[in-house]
Amino acid sequence: MRFSKWQALGNTYLLVERADLEGPFGPDEARRLCDPHEGVGADGVLEIADLRGAEADLIVWNPDGSSAEISGNGARIAAMWLARRSGVAFPRLHVGGRTVPARVGDDEVEVDLGDVDVGKPEALEI
Repeated sequence: MRFSKWQALGNTYLLVERADLEGPFGPDEARRLCDPHEGVGADGVLEIADLRGAEADLIVWNPDGSSAEISGNGARIAAMWLARRSGVAFPRLHVGGRTVPARVGDDEVEVDLGDVDVGKPEALEI
């Protein structure tokens, strides 16, 4: 299995392309690869499920084999990989039911994950 190992702000991810895999990728493969003793060791796996120029479908796998809706650092890694691969500074990822636009510069990557709803703000007395 071909993969690359990336790091973003202390998080390590393995990136795999579905097109390079001989079979399906799933929870068992994610657990095995992320295990620091039996595998490579990582905080997760980024699976590029479909690649179309400067756009890609992304599946984020947690080390326990579950899938994640999104990972900020994972999205930044995938955007950098996609920008390098496509030569486009504004790649787009499709992950967790949303489209994530990105901007890749010489030494930084920005991803727009949208607004965060933290519920109704409340003041706490201390």
